[in-house]
Amino acid sequence: AESADAFLDPLREGAQSAGRSLDDIELTVAAGLEFTADIEEAGRRHAAGYAFTIGAMGSSSTNFYNKAFERQGYGPGIAEVQRLWQAGDKEAAGAAVPVEIGLHTNLIGDDASVTDRLRRYRDAGIDTLRVGVTGDDHTTRLDNLARLLDLVKAL
Repeated sequence: AESADAFLDPLREGAQSAGRSLDDIELTVAAGLEFTADIEEAGRRHAAGYAFTIGAMGSSSTNFYNKAFERQGYGPGIAEVQRLWQAGDKEAAGAAVPVEIGLHTNLIGDDASVTDRLRRYRDAGIDTLRVGVTGDDHTTRLDNLARLLDLVKAL
């Protein structure tokens, strides 16, 4: 949400060139949900999960996701993740993904942190969140989903 304009500006320009506005497009973002007290650890794990996307998707010269992260200001870090992944060091590639990517693309933390992230998505103009809910079993995942819905309703 902090770098929404890196994505929304090109969409806005495309819509305007077609005689439409961004309001004519449903904006959807995928995010993981994890209620936790250890935000940094969770952010690090979620960030490491992007190593495959950054390192293996597309070719070494053309990678949509890398370009998106570059537009958000992560260029040098992303290039290093891709280099490490392509060199076969997947663990180091995961560790090299900036933790901010994990923190800023997911709903992580306590109720206040998750509500803040929800507010940021709302204020950026996001219409729909496609949320991956964490939990060790179905009951926990359903409880986490209910908790999220309560936060959304309160917002």
